[in-house]
Amino acid sequence: MEIFVLSLILATGTGVYFMRRKKSILKKKKELERKLPSNDMMLWVPSEKVNIPEGTASLDYIKKHPLSLKEAGIIGAAGSLPSLYYLNEIDGNVYDAMQFAFTDDLTNFHALHNYVEDKYISIFDSNSAEGWITRLEGYVTEQYAADVLTDLGHHVEFPDQANQQGYDLIVDGEPWQVKGGETVSVLNDHFKTNPDTPVITNSALAEEFGPSDLVYGTPALNSQLMDGTTRETLNGVDSLGDSMGAGIPLVTLITAGYREFGLMSSGKTDFGHSAKNVGLDLAGTGGGGFAGAQAGALIGAVGGPVGAAIGGVVGGIIGAMGGRQITNSIKLAPYNQALESYQSAFNSSRSQLEAFQDKQKNFLERSYQDVNDELNVRHEKIAAIYKARTNKQLLLLEEAQQQFVDDTPTILRSIKKQLVQSETNLKSTIKRSNIMRRLTFPTTEDIYYEEATRWFNERYAIIDQAITTFDSPSFKMKQMHTQYKEVMEFLQSYVIENEELNSSLSSILTVKHSSENARKTAKKQLLQEISKAENEVRKLTKETFSRIAVYLQEQKNELKDYEDKLKVEKDRLGY
Repeated sequence: MEIFVLSLILATGTGVYFMRRKKSILKKKKELERKLPSNDMMLWVPSEKVNIPEGTASLDYIKKHPLSLKEAGIIGAAGSLPSLYYLNEIDGNVYDAMQFAFTDDLTNFHALHNYVEDKYISIFDSNSAEGWITRLEGYVTEQYAADVLTDLGHHVEFPDQANQQGYDLIVDGEPWQVKGGETVSVLNDHFKTNPDTPVITNSALAEEFGPSDLVYGTPALNSQLMDGTTRETLNGVDSLGDSMGAGIPLVTLITAGYREFGLMSSGKTDFGHSAKNVGLDLAGTGGGGFAGAQAGALIGAVGGPVGAAIGGVVGGIIGAMGGRQITNSIKLAPYNQALESYQSAFNSSRSQLEAFQDKQKNFLERSYQDVNDELNVRHEKIAAIYKARTNKQLLLLEEAQQQFVDDTPTILRSIKKQLVQSETNLKSTIKRSNIMRRLTFPTTEDIYYEEATRWFNERYAIIDQAITTFDSPSFKMKQMHTQYKEVMEFLQSYVIENEELNSSLSSILTVKHSSENARKTAKKQLLQEISKAENEVRKLTKETFSRIAVYLQEQKNELKDYEDKLKVEKDRLGY
């Protein structure tokens, strides 16, 4: 057993250790992401030096709107909670005893509540009430006695009538008598008339009577316990009937008062509107919840105390939500009116603005077309000059590109050599922990070292694969333009800073520069024409948008009064 326990502890500790270790490593990797270059780099420049930091935001707690039906349902449920407390005070054996002992139909809770009210709560004759209680306690004792005997393995039945002479229970087919009370005379009187009928009673009476095969004593039938349980149940029945939904108006008043106080404190409403809203909530949510709880309890009463309590809670929720829905329409009336006025004014303003914008748009389109037609005529004249002067430079450019493709494997080896040197320099600056620390709980520097090694190895593999590809016979059989395109696509996929690469590209750029010089004079003329057209377009666009901005501001000023009124009504509602 000890070995099993130790093994379990060890396994648990090991599991916790590795979970914490994994969590720590993932956290540190996350912290190091910005210290490693991105995957499109072929140069050791950590991301934190070239990337724009992402914006951060936090999710604020979103308060539920005070008009929501969900809040009303919660108020209905909270205000009905006392009913569940009083339901818990009702003892099942006392309830069963009342149904068995009295001729009235007490299965309906309202009938039960009225019966208790009549016989115990509201009765002016205390002697009569105590007599009724004493009689009821006798039947309650019988119910508890039946439970005790059943738990001992006996088969217990009740007689057909509550006032059966000579016995109270049928135990395994034999009559038994149940006796409570606090004096042994009740046992002596029983055995005078029924000497052969066994008795189950409380332990105190059994001990006082003395040893007997016909007397069974149990502490479960203690007289004080029977009296306390019976009275607590009767009080619980009375309180359950009186408390249905009674707390809903109070919860509503507290909730609405707190909400309106917050709105007044922030200057969003005044005392008059707050008092009106509290009154509406009290009448709608509070009154509706109370009425719903009463109706629900009435419907659920056919199921006894449990049915009445559940019906009261459900009815309270439904009534509170229904009442809230009615008062919402009243609360929202000023807001809806302000919103309707604002939307009407807004739609009218939008229609006018759209018409004005269409007019300005048509003017711009016509002006743009005129400028563009004139520019196209001038462009055709200058384009003929471009063509004549560029053919010779194209031949020189193709020769330079072919030489660059042939030199590509050598350039890639130079890039790899440069990376190797970068890796050596970087690792010399990283302070790694001892090997036991790295294997058990590595530091940030340890993980940084491993991640950097992984990054460099990935770059070496990419470069080696590219060298193999660009040196292959199948690649050299392709047309020169295709070879050059594939080489440039590879190089442009990464950020590279290499002297040999820059030198080779410089040769190509030199040829291109010569071509540009040859075309410069003719192109300058075209650029001047384009600049002239662009300036004309900018001028037309600026003037048009200025007219639209002025018109838009005029429309916004007209809408401001409607918008201000709408905001006041929104603030009063707590939006």
